Amino acid sequence: LIDGNWQNNEGRSNHFVYTERVSAAYAIYRHQLNKTEIKTGLCMEHTYSDGNSITMGVRNKRDYLNFFPNISLNQELSDKHSLGISYSRRINRPNYSNLNPFLYYVDPYSYQQGNPFLNPSFTNSYELTYTLLKKYNVTAGYQKTKDMVGEIMYQNDETNVLYVTRENIASENVYFVNLNIPIAIGEFWSSNTNLNALHLGYKAEIPTAPIDYGQFGLQINSNHTLNISKSLRVEATAQYQSPLRWSIYQIGSYWGLDLGINKSFLDKKAQIKLAITDIFSTMPNTVQTNYANLNVRIVNNYESRVARLTFTYNFGNQKLKTSQRNLDSTEKNRVGK
Repeated sequence: LIDGNWQNNEGRSNHFVYTERVSAAYAIYRHQLNKTEIKTGLCMEHTYSDGNSITMGVRNKRDYLNFFPNISLNQELSDKHSLGISYSRRINRPNYSNLNPFLYYVDPYSYQQGNPFLNPSFTNSYELTYTLLKKYNVTAGYQKTKDMVGEIMYQNDETNVLYVTRENIASENVYFVNLNIPIAIGEFWSSNTNLNALHLGYKAEIPTAPIDYGQFGLQINSNHTLNISKSLRVEATAQYQSPLRWSIYQIGSYWGLDLGINKSFLDKKAQIKLAITDIFSTMPNTVQTNYANLNVRIVNNYESRVARLTFTYNFGNQKLKTSQRNLDSTEKNRVGK
């Protein structure tokens, strides 16, 4: 507001138009040979994209064709044991906001900027799975991602201004062993615990500041449900993550506990639920990096402990089947939902 008139602030304005068209064709084949199941498929994708920053006068068009094969073999060794092996290739497209080159100021000494020249990354995944009693699973795997889209920081040493962007900075190698353990005691208690031991490694031949990082980590998630009665249910979720290396960042450990109580009534047409996330407020963690001319420590202190009280009532015939179309989860992630 200048002299009583509203004027556009060019430094805080943005007009970015992004158009993307993906055309795909795929074929799937499945065959059962005695106790061996074979699944294979091939997906062909053609992508056209046009990122146009009208504000900054930057435009980037792309037109490319890719093939994504996948194959899995599952062998039933006996009534209690089975073994599976699989390979797949997939594409990881950048989030839409990460393609927008406009500057977003966090404070006078730091800002974020998208990168319209980001390329998609490609991941080759190999897995070996052993299943016991058709419910306990142990999976060992390896994933290699080329041109990983990672967050990176730069600093102007004269002004001490820091900015964050995304780049195809490195190759990512992930080795992991995953254990899934479902347990149930009658209809009273059921649980599912997932343990994931992994090693994350990153490597990039950057002349001024090469990247060569790697670290072992552990992730645990355990869900529990107690059926107190036919209408009363208690739920608990515990999770833990050890310190991890991601790109140029060292991520601190954290743990958390969520609790919920669900009561149904009126012949299960109505229910009321009280849920509390991170009841001990232990989820906020720290992120730090010592890379090139950077020595940064970020302390996240957000409101992770939240209580919600919800009431639900279902109208109409509950036995009728409904049809619902959901967006692909990959696309939801790209828009930050």
